[in-house]
Amino acid sequence: MFVPTNDFVKTFTNQFSQTVNIQPRAVWMKEKGLKKFLTRWYDSFTIQFDNKLRGIQIIEALNPFQFNIADSLLVSNSSILANNLSFNRNSPVYSIDFNSQRNTSKSFLNNGFEARLVENYTLRFRWNLTKTIQIQQELRRDIKQNLSEYFLTRNFNILGYSAEPRITYQTTNNRRLSISYLYRTAQNQNSETAERLKNNRIILEGRAGMANKSSLNIKVTYARVVYTGAINSPVQFAMLEGLQNGNNVLWSLTWDKRLSKVLEMSLVYDGRKTGTAEMVHIGRAQMRALF
Repeated sequence: MFVPTNDFVKTFTNQFSQTVNIQPRAVWMKEKGLKKFLTRWYDSFTIQFDNKLRGIQIIEALNPFQFNIADSLLVSNSSILANNLSFNRNSPVYSIDFNSQRNTSKSFLNNGFEARLVENYTLRFRWNLTKTIQIQQELRRDIKQNLSEYFLTRNFNILGYSAEPRITYQTTNNRRLSISYLYRTAQNQNSETAERLKNNRIILEGRAGMANKSSLNIKVTYARVVYTGAINSPVQFAMLEGLQNGNNVLWSLTWDKRLSKVLEMSLVYDGRKTGTAEMVHIGRAQMRALF
């Protein structure tokens, strides 16, 4: 039972962030042979830690590299590990990228500890077939985990796979049209009900730049979702990502216009019809001042 109090607990916070970029192109651009081949590679690694601790000495609190923290000392912690390995990323013809990211967090709440993990691996291929036509292919494997000490229904371990080919047509006068198809499967690995998901999604996007310093963006998405498992549960919410079982249609329209050198305006309209729910319409307007 939570009871408000004026008693405060001293906590220590430490944060660490570091990014390392490896770019052989910067030093070996004019070399030949193996060094010339290595200039086509690029790697970027990022690491972040954020810890909030209690009941420890200040010397211990200054160390951000504490991985086995006792629950009695922990208020919250989070970490991000990300790496991007690219081959031929500056080529006008083709490139290959491999991205990996691992996010973890653990917090002490009124009803005990809750821990989360999001991990994904993405392989992306780009090929400029002509000056106006580009083909992309993305393959992805991802994991979503949630562990709650008190609410057992919030515990899940979702493993998902997806493939998304995309074709983009872009003219020289700032007009672009693209169409993509996403196929995704996912399954809860630690549940007796074994929730499963199949998602077939088609996305159509268009952009047109206008002579009067304005642009129009249109996006239409159709998704056919087949979900089996517990209804109105945390695992269903995590799997469907805002969609509903059955047919889903989403659309958006954005108009941006520069009114002056320092003033921009945006008008946004979003609509959605998910499953058997009623159709939803949302409109937004925004003014931005640039200094």
